[in-house]
Amino acid sequence: MNNTALKPLRSVGRRLLAVSAMAGLMGATLALPGKADTPERGGTLGLSVQLTTASLDPLYGNAAGADRTFLNLYAEQLVFQNGKYDFEPGLAESWEFQNDGKSLLFRLRQGVRFQDGTPFNAAAVKFNFERLMNPSIEHRKRASAELFESVDVIDDYTVRVNFKVRSALSLVRIASAEGSICSPKAIAELGEDFGRRPVCTGPFKMTSWSGNQFIAKRNPDYWQKGTDGKPLPYLDEVQITVQPNSAVRLVELRSGNVQFIDYLLPKDFDQITKNADLALLDTGKGMLEYIAFNVSKPPFNNRDLREAASLAINREALVKVVAPTVGSVLRYVESPEEMWVYDPSVVGHSYNLERAREAFRKSGFNGEVSLMVIQRDPDIQIAQLVQGMFASIGLKMKIEVVERQGFLDKMNSLRHDFLIARMEHNVDPDNLYSQFFDKSGVFNVTGVDRTETTRLVQQARGELDREIRRSLYRQVTDSVLKDYIYSWLIRIPYQAAVSKRLQNISLDANKSLTYDKLWLKK
Repeated sequence: MNNTALKPLRSVGRRLLAVSAMAGLMGATLALPGKADTPERGGTLGLSVQLTTASLDPLYGNAAGADRTFLNLYAEQLVFQNGKYDFEPGLAESWEFQNDGKSLLFRLRQGVRFQDGTPFNAAAVKFNFERLMNPSIEHRKRASAELFESVDVIDDYTVRVNFKVRSALSLVRIASAEGSICSPKAIAELGEDFGRRPVCTGPFKMTSWSGNQFIAKRNPDYWQKGTDGKPLPYLDEVQITVQPNSAVRLVELRSGNVQFIDYLLPKDFDQITKNADLALLDTGKGMLEYIAFNVSKPPFNNRDLREAASLAINREALVKVVAPTVGSVLRYVESPEEMWVYDPSVVGHSYNLERAREAFRKSGFNGEVSLMVIQRDPDIQIAQLVQGMFASIGLKMKIEVVERQGFLDKMNSLRHDFLIARMEHNVDPDNLYSQFFDKSGVFNVTGVDRTETTRLVQQARGELDREIRRSLYRQVTDSVLKDYIYSWLIRIPYQAAVSKRLQNISLDANKSLTYDKLWLKK
């Protein structure tokens, strides 16, 4: 919707309805070579993906990006967050904030039915959100549930969702997996089996989950229409195979057995670009590598030493060695460029050997520092490169390679000097800023006093105006960069690869495929 979200949104909701068809087809669609103009109906789409889902019940998934690969087949939310992070009408035609931002009033789409034939209405919405809020149900979305307070049915197609506090995350959560609206009848009748046989309102029905293979067939009663005036989706069937081995996924794509693979490694990009039948798909996801200093004890309670270490790192050189042609320098807790919080004016820690040497001299440090890394690539490779860069200013460094659980134990108990870790894409900046800069954040592992950044992060969470939120996040960023608490390194993109037969590709805010308008060129 718009940034000033406290204003009534009725007119905005109508305007979005007018453009929703075009936005769904164009707003987040990635133009691929060989795209045809007229969709063709029929066919089976095959996907080979790295990660599976823990459950097809939207409340029991455990990985937002991976879960969405499956969820987008069969489930929908009141509001859809597109690949540009804007909100569009979903099962709700319009919405508006009320009660000073602590409530959202939704006007629901009429004539929609669940895949078991039962009607979608306000009672179904209330049932699903009360299930989310129910403390006796031990689902995996409990943290999100804490934001919700109650649901009021105004009439059959109007519902008000109330929140405990005013929060910018209210609409984000409703557009997320936990906001999926499923059939109350199916949930009641299937019990635990609902996690394998979900019934919602989406374009496909899940018909099979056997081992590492998932099959979904076209929902003939889906509410959306295609450009030909007939009900979507265009495809007859979607088959998803979970295959952790990237080399096997690539073979499956090249052989034509599947038309989409995810998490393609940079070393394999050339194989795709040189194949006339295939194309790379920039998903916007990436591996964001950073350094975190432990400031609670020597040696990095010394700001001059942190500055020396940060400025001694040549990030352009890291990119050239670790991810040539595809990687980029990471300046801060950087969101994708299409996200509203992205700030091109932020200046990160630039390589400056002269200043690094001067800061190291001022630090008075003459010992050895220990860099902790998980036993994985490219972390170890980056650590080895950083070790050589530190040597150029006279800073001695050893590398401590630890398996993942041991790494987490030492990190959380602040038993490290400094470490290399990684983060990934999120649909809202709060998900990262809260994790890193709130006093209760899971990645707040620097031992620094978080009083001020916690205040700013929590204030940003309570603001509905994106311009105000952007300003608050910039204050956090400037503070952290100035004090050299973290030093951001490089971004290595995750790309997908597709057959050029696959047309009308569109991604959601999680950078996962949406399936309703996909079609295969014969």
